[in-house]
Amino acid sequence: MSTGHQTPAYTRWKKQVLAQCEPICIRCGYDVDMTLSGRDPMGPSADHEPPMSLTGDIAPGLDGSGISHMQCNRQHGARLGAAITAAKKNPTNKKPARPNPFPNPRRSTPADLFGSPP
Repeated sequence: MSTGHQTPAYTRWKKQVLAQCEPICIRCGYDVDMTLSGRDPMGPSADHEPPMSLTGDIAPGLDGSGISHMQCNRQHGARLGAAITAAKKNPTNKKPARPNPFPNPRRSTPADLFGSPP
């Protein structure tokens, strides 16, 4: 069974977006050359706002859909992926690290270790 971008529903959605949406990048606002290959960095790519990775939709409607440059779409996806990875590594409910009560003496001054002289 196919999942994600390999489904017939996703392929239909992608063809609809590329055929019906205005060829202006929804990420950067510049014109998209529809004669370029979809593998070209400046070629057309079907895109959606909010990202489908956040909504879980495999093939959303045309609302929020648009065309973007492949490069713009990938850069946006990379930032999104990095944010998701960072959130998994440091969830908001995790307690912040406590300061070390025993500082490294090689990096401290005597005043840091023993207090200022009286």
